[in-house]
Amino acid sequence: MLVYHNDMSNFITKMQKVILLISLLLSISSVAVAETIIMECNSKYYKYEQSLLGSKKVSLREDADWKSWCEKNIIISDKGARCIKANEKEKIETEYNFSYYTEEDILNAITMLMDRWNYCRFNKSLPECAPNLGTSEERLKMIFDQMSDPDETVIKFDGCKFKPIFENDSLDGILYYDEPVDEYLDKHAPLLGDKKCLLDKQDVITDIIRFDNIETLDFLIGTRELKNENYKFRSSNFETTDVKEFIARYECNILN
Repeated sequence: MLVYHNDMSNFITKMQKVILLISLLLSISSVAVAETIIMECNSKYYKYEQSLLGSKKVSLREDADWKSWCEKNIIISDKGARCIKANEKEKIETEYNFSYYTEEDILNAITMLMDRWNYCRFNKSLPECAPNLGTSEERLKMIFDQMSDPDETVIKFDGCKFKPIFENDSLDGILYYDEPVDEYLDKHAPLLGDKKCLLDKQDVITDIIRFDNIETLDFLIGTRELKNENYKFRSSNFETTDVKEFIARYECNILN
């Protein structure tokens, strides 16, 4: 009878320990996530979680579920996280191909300009003597394409059509055939070696650029920031530079 009593006592003690252990496990599981912060940025929802053991996780709300926010390199700090994605792009520049004025071109241009000035100063009313404005969209595009150098002066001679342009561009309102011929020639005669006409242009790859696209979430102050860092150029053997590019910063709402 005494043995039976001892067995029951031991059984009850073991059951109490099991129940206590189960209660403890349930208690731990209920508080396994020590901190949760949900933040809304630009209609997207982000969640920061930190467990009692110190592990941290950041999730993005998509399709009615919490999914991994960063599939690349992620760095999670105290109430913050950075997602780092390696990127590469081509540096593209436009190359222009021009023809250039020769000595023969200069002689022909000066001859044409003098003939025009001499003829039109006595025939001002004729349609062909109306000032060449050169303001059509097509012609202006050609002119701006020729002026690839921002320091280049305004072109007053259309080498493609081989005629003067902007003939009415006078501060005093004097038309070209009323000004001295030497001033007219100084203004419109092209110079030897100047760009004559844009023949063609093409976009060419001049460099390869590698950089890190970094998205930063701050769950403490409520911000989302986008920027590019760690630029590397093929022309410099892809050595890391201190070039940084700020893209955007958004104010977010902490929801809990």
